[in-house]
Amino acid sequence: MLVRKNRSIMFLFLVSILFAEDSKFTLSIDSFLTFGPIKVTLTSGEEKVTSEKLLYQEMDVAKWWPKANEKLFVYANSTLEWKVKSGEQLTFDKSNSASIYYSGFYVETDRFVETELEVNSCNMFSIYLDGNKISDKTTFDENKDGKCEPGKSKTTLQLENGKHFILIKTLIDPTINSDWSINSKLIFDKKYKENVNITLDPIRTTTISDLLNNINVTDISLSPDGKYVALKVRERNKLKDAYENWIELRNVDNGSLVWTFKGSISIPEVDWAPDSKSFAYTSTNGDKKTIWNISISNGTTEALIQDVSNLSGFTWSSNGDYIIYTVNESSKQSDPNFKKYEYPEDRWSSFRDKTSIYRLFVKSKMSELLIPADMNQSFVEISPDSKKLLFSKTYYGESQRPYSRTDYHILDLETMKADSILSLYFASSVAWSPDSKQLLILGGSSTFGEVGNSLSKEIIPNDYDTQAYIYNIESKKVDAITKNFKPQISSAEWDGKNNVIYFVTTDESYEHLYRYDITSSNYEMIDLNVESIAEIDYSENFKTAIFRASSSVIPEKVYKMDLLTGEIDLFMFPEETEYVNIKLGEIKDWDFTASSGQKIKGRVYFPPNFDSNKKYPMIVNYYGGTSPVGRDFGGRYPKNIYTANGYIVYILQPSGATGFGAEFSAKHVNDWGATTAQEVIEGTQKFLTEHKFVDPDRVGCIGASYGGFLTMNIITKTDIFSAAISHAGISNLTSYWGVGHWGYLYNAVAGAESFPWNARGEYVDKSPLFNADKITTPLLLLHGSIDPNVPPGESMQMYVALKLLGKDVELIEVDKQEHWILDYDKRTKWTKTILAYFDKYLKGQSEWWSNLYK
Repeated sequence: MLVRKNRSIMFLFLVSILFAEDSKFTLSIDSFLTFGPIKVTLTSGEEKVTSEKLLYQEMDVAKWWPKANEKLFVYANSTLEWKVKSGEQLTFDKSNSASIYYSGFYVETDRFVETELEVNSCNMFSIYLDGNKISDKTTFDENKDGKCEPGKSKTTLQLENGKHFILIKTLIDPTINSDWSINSKLIFDKKYKENVNITLDPIRTTTISDLLNNINVTDISLSPDGKYVALKVRERNKLKDAYENWIELRNVDNGSLVWTFKGSISIPEVDWAPDSKSFAYTSTNGDKKTIWNISISNGTTEALIQDVSNLSGFTWSSNGDYIIYTVNESSKQSDPNFKKYEYPEDRWSSFRDKTSIYRLFVKSKMSELLIPADMNQSFVEISPDSKKLLFSKTYYGESQRPYSRTDYHILDLETMKADSILSLYFASSVAWSPDSKQLLILGGSSTFGEVGNSLSKEIIPNDYDTQAYIYNIESKKVDAITKNFKPQISSAEWDGKNNVIYFVTTDESYEHLYRYDITSSNYEMIDLNVESIAEIDYSENFKTAIFRASSSVIPEKVYKMDLLTGEIDLFMFPEETEYVNIKLGEIKDWDFTASSGQKIKGRVYFPPNFDSNKKYPMIVNYYGGTSPVGRDFGGRYPKNIYTANGYIVYILQPSGATGFGAEFSAKHVNDWGATTAQEVIEGTQKFLTEHKFVDPDRVGCIGASYGGFLTMNIITKTDIFSAAISHAGISNLTSYWGVGHWGYLYNAVAGAESFPWNARGEYVDKSPLFNADKITTPLLLLHGSIDPNVPPGESMQMYVALKLLGKDVELIEVDKQEHWILDYDKRTKWTKTILAYFDKYLKGQSEWWSNLYK
């Protein structure tokens, strides 16, 4: 019996091996991109090449993404070319010196797959996947006769959707008689046979790495005379745990580089002197900062003031005689174990910090205190005539919405007398007019009572829908210049010479530039040929503007504009090289009319190589809060990365968003999903009816913050979605109102005059938590563990409820992250988590999710 049992076990073992082998398929690599030879220098007395020569990185391959015939600089006066070599057994002629060859190929997959890479060679080699080393073979294999006997190296690879570059770096030892040769193959499970492809074509789709790793410009500072621009540029360091930041000073006329300030210095802020002959910046040493001034003409650097503790900012006066700088003093508790609250804002870590305002005379380097330290005090702006200073102080605990007010004061720098001029609610910014006699104020419709309100009295306006006002300091007259202007005002600059104001606006889902003629009260949109303006700066004479902007499928670039002629030129495209090989899908607008009669705007992102005859899964994305989902490239929810993974992405702008006019934005007030959730549901249903290339059984939805609340709200009302994701969403309006750091302040607009004690229908009936038993859709909850805006308890409550109800729910908490997931590794995995979850439920592919969360 024992013999028979052993035979049975052996038979089953052999069958399992045969079955396992039958379930695999092999792709032998028969075409390579090759690069070399690169001579390896041997040290004096060194006779044999060692593995250290292989492991030493002669070239940085991190960003290699080659194509046939592409040339690459190697060393002095030497460039080599990527060549195509064919044949499963790749061989090269040996030279008389130790050399390195690179050979590579691309693996393209339309889903997450696991594969085994097998490389056979006598020689030593290293293997790289997408620029990262994954394995080494550090021995030369030979038999007892001293001849080549190829050894096998097997490495398991997890390949995500997209194209991957596999690079093999081989070391050739001239003392070895055998020829150089290498053989490579990929071994997959047979179920992936139709999902993978080997190619030498570098054209690919975009990934999260493109969004996080590429060089980009983060700040623009144009000299007053418009001749130079200081660009703050950044790139991830090699460890990916921080950014390398530097300043590039460029000639505006031709874009040429004048200087680069790069290295160990940190330049967080740049401010030009009024004469454009120098600019100042700060350097940091612990909690101390020094303000430096650099001369453009001779490149000399001078310290204006040194080692100021807690210096928080500085600004030149228009006449160049002095600089205003501010110092921020952290508050200290008398007993660190017991904290007595005076205001709800005491939850904010910096609420009790005090700010003082100083003046530094440039020539003498003498510094004087202008405004003593006080809580919630801010420097606003120096008057254009350099004679006055505008500063503010905010008071909390007010009885009326938004429960805080800001008082504005003018300090006369000749008499040192300070006068209070304004007390404002709902104001976001205040700036001087060019003649120093008026103020340009941005704020909500209620900033000056009914002056800026175009709605009937029974409608509460959305005071996040920012408008513009001109306030005459002497007469106290207010002119609501955008009262009947639909776009929301984001920023403003006043051109005194031509008596016009330039407004950057949120114009529906676009960001546009408008020119407002004060004399004629006429608005003119300036077509910049972009969809989203990130930043703009103007020369003092308003002849030239430098701006950075992007569009839905166009990465951010820096542009130069002649404001007089309207001519626009591309000034800088930091990511040009990276996007040469990247293919993006198309985008089209798609609007619908809701059953209420309201027109709801939207747009659709298509996958690259879209085929209308196929059936695609779809992701529906929205915010639903007080602002629209913008058309900038990238962002927290990068639509182009979703489409690169084979999804249609439908964006819609439900009622209540700013940029569509006061009546539309007012629908945000006291709605909390009543209207917006139905519009998302109705829009999705109508989209599916009109677009047969979307599979109605493979549709997911996703939103963050208010949009995360909306996700949870929506799936209590419908089962049309096959999966739903909520990041930092609100599940219980009452707990968010009281616990979220800005909960009750946000609700001062979103839930105007409604409180848990007088509007239970708002706080209970509209809270997803109190309707959790109606949810049937699989739900992924994502949350930063230290989110102060929407505390993680909002996701935890819903998770517990759905677990007790036996529903399909997952909760992923991201350690030490707030409302945004910012750390590189965490942001990367967070983005992949979203895609993997949708792959599981919308594509029936659970492998990626299982790999991420084993």
